[in-house]
Amino acid sequence: MIVKKVGTSKTTAPKSKASNVRALIDYIAGVAAGGDGEKVEHRGAINLLNIDHDGQLQEMIDLAEVARRSPQPVQHWILSWREGEQPTHAQANEAVGMFLAEMGLREHQAVYALHRDTHNCHVHIAVNRVHPTTEKIVTVNNGFDLEVAHRAIARIEQRQGWEREPRGLYAVDPDGRAERLRPRDQGGRRPSGRAQDLEERTGQRSAQRIAIDEAAPIIRQARSWRELHTALAAQGMRYEKKGSGALLWIGEQPVKASAVGRECSMAALRKRLGEFEPAPPISLRVPAPPRAMDPSAPTLPVYLDERRKHYQDRDARRARATGEQRKEWREMVDRHRHERADIFRGSWRGKRDLLNATRSVLAARQAQEKAALRERQQRERTALRRLDGASVHYHRAGSRRPSFTDHGKKIDIYDSRTRESVLAALQLSAQKWGTISVHGNREFMRTCVELAAEHGFKIANPELQEAIAAERQRHRPQDRPRAPMSGVGSRTESLTLASIYERHVTEIRREQPGALRLDASRLDAEVAVRMAVTGHSREQVAKAIFDGARASRPHEDRDWQVYARRAVQRAFSPPGEQARARLELLRDKLLRLEGRQDERQLLRGLGGPARGL
Repeated sequence: MIVKKVGTSKTTAPKSKASNVRALIDYIAGVAAGGDGEKVEHRGAINLLNIDHDGQLQEMIDLAEVARRSPQPVQHWILSWREGEQPTHAQANEAVGMFLAEMGLREHQAVYALHRDTHNCHVHIAVNRVHPTTEKIVTVNNGFDLEVAHRAIARIEQRQGWEREPRGLYAVDPDGRAERLRPRDQGGRRPSGRAQDLEERTGQRSAQRIAIDEAAPIIRQARSWRELHTALAAQGMRYEKKGSGALLWIGEQPVKASAVGRECSMAALRKRLGEFEPAPPISLRVPAPPRAMDPSAPTLPVYLDERRKHYQDRDARRARATGEQRKEWREMVDRHRHERADIFRGSWRGKRDLLNATRSVLAARQAQEKAALRERQQRERTALRRLDGASVHYHRAGSRRPSFTDHGKKIDIYDSRTRESVLAALQLSAQKWGTISVHGNREFMRTCVELAAEHGFKIANPELQEAIAAERQRHRPQDRPRAPMSGVGSRTESLTLASIYERHVTEIRREQPGALRLDASRLDAEVAVRMAVTGHSREQVAKAIFDGARASRPHEDRDWQVYARRAVQRAFSPPGEQARARLELLRDKLLRLEGRQDERQLLRGLGGPARGL
């Protein structure tokens, strides 16, 4: 799940407090609620006396007007589920209650609604931060309310069994304790984006990284200003006061001291070491030698030499082009000057009108020539910059649209649905960096897992390690054939669609680690894809989901026909087609699971189609 706090627009004209509340509540739960392609399936309200929409709206406006100093006391939050996850009305109610409780707004007014569109289910929440009893406005976590919101999302995922976001800030252990996965003050400082770009281009550590890795430990261990200056000078570094702060010099490259670490700032060192003492004068400074990112890389010297030659050639090419353009411009200016001198030489007495007309025509023509030359030279400079650009576009043969682009620091994949494009991008990434971090939608991440298991790519994402290990295990040859499951492959009689559904659910939970904690709707989406692979029609898959899921989960408050149709729609959608394509190699196994292997062998013998059994 993800959470989003929706702020007020900064570009549109400001509205009154009542107008903002009315527009928000009408959008969330009004008669014409929802945006394009959205459908409101469930509405709810908390801590409101009225039961009709207009009464609840006016009640929330009246309380919001009490907070005179707050321009917008009613906040808009969105809780969104992953594609394929379908919460029930009861789960939506529980999620909203848990969210408000974690935010400390359990007793506050709230209106919410469950919206569905073609991709994701999501809940819109409008919560009034004015307490209905004390009439005081509540500021959640001193304004850092997104921090608490992420913790609430982690609790909802753990409680209801939804798939956790790969980059979520919090995780909840079985005891119910929420722990931040990326603490702010731990994990170390990192160079800025520009510094990392420089490291990618040069293969050498930036001044920021050297300051963080080498200078910061020296500063932390120093017990006096004198010791600090002496230790830094031995490494070609120095610490100097700058205004009210300080600069840490790495050779001749300055780095802001506070950017290296809080304990390296001037204020922190004054508290620890006393008033600042400048370094004693040094007649000869030891220069800081360049540090390679990976000194053991065998091709680094070759790369640095080629890079130096590249920039020398680039600078020479730019200087040559600039000189040629300036020479061309000077020649044009001289030619225009000679033209004016030749035309206006002699006497023009009594020919004032002709003189004015000649001057006008000549000035217009020369101005046109200057504009044309200026535009041409601008195009030449643009083409030269494009030649020296930092991005490289990779295209598939015969395609004008790039499949992926190498930006130096990262690679953006545009054709993520084509396995060959993803494979080529991963191969390039592995060659450049060795270890790769991937980010994208669920289908893209699944493709990366399969390719990593097949080709041995090193993917750093912690949330993918278990899936990669399972995929590699699946590709390994088995020492001995596994015994068939009880009742699977031992009977040829036809099974009911509900029984086939139950077999697929059992197999998924047995084969996929962690499937027991997944939401049931995700399992149903996987079952729909599997049954589509074995040749079942849309109607048969819908009936299997309708009968099997309703029988196994009678306590859920759902419209089971709509639920089954939605699962079928996703199974036969473009993402579902990709999932089916990946399961094609397992079709025989899935048919044996359904007890239909004899039907397939019979059709093969008769030369009939393998699909549509």
